[in-house]
Amino acid sequence: MSDGVFKLGQNEAEDGFDTVEWVATQPWCTGRIGTIGTSYMAWVQSALTTLNPPHLACMWVHEGIANPYKESLRQGGAFELRWMGWALYGAQTDPNLTEEQRQALPKVDLRDWLRPRLPLGGGSTGGS
Repeated sequence: MSDGVFKLGQNEAEDGFDTVEWVATQPWCTGRIGTIGTSYMAWVQSALTTLNPPHLACMWVHEGIANPYKESLRQGGAFELRWMGWALYGAQTDPNLTEEQRQALPKVDLRDWLRPRLPLGGGSTGGS
């Protein structure tokens, strides 16, 4: 219920830090915070540690990435196409979509969009 705007890969460190420190101020908290997470939540944990929250006591990072520019979002510099599927799936939950748009999304075939954009054989090496 925050008033922020979600932007993948943009605010994980700051948001994670703020969350840890907010939890530490709650009357039911001892002030020692532990985090746990898999996948994206593990990514958030890795990011928040870069800001060294004073109340963070321990973490269990399970199957998360440390650097989205080197792994998961990209492999060897190439964008991982699985993220397009993730984005398309997530788009279906956008409260700003019209009913027509919401019904059209499941019919999208990413192969139709990708096919004319993929490099031809040998075209991705960048050499001369």
